[in-house]
Amino acid sequence: MGEFFSPRYPINYSNNVQWTWTIHSTGNRTVGLTFADVDLETCCDYIRVYDGPSTLHPLLGEIREYRNKSSFKSSNNDLTVIFYSDASIPSRGFHANW
Repeated sequence: MGEFFSPRYPINYSNNVQWTWTIHSTGNRTVGLTFADVDLETCCDYIRVYDGPSTLHPLLGEIREYRNKSSFKSSNNDLTVIFYSDASIPSRGFHANW
């Protein structure tokens, strides 16, 4: 169990950033990930969640705006999360729990 945030959360994140987090569970346990708060520039900034230890694994989903119960579950013991922001209009970002 744990939590992570976009850079500077809850203060607006910077423009032109790409951050990557890999969440690894022990043994044969899967990873459940829930986004508790999401505030992004909906046209251009995004969060992508991949089912494995890198972006070479299947994409589970993309978030551009907050949806109730934005949750993902891995099929193995790794999830990779990418956060991308473009050159304009930074927002609060996100808070996630696993």
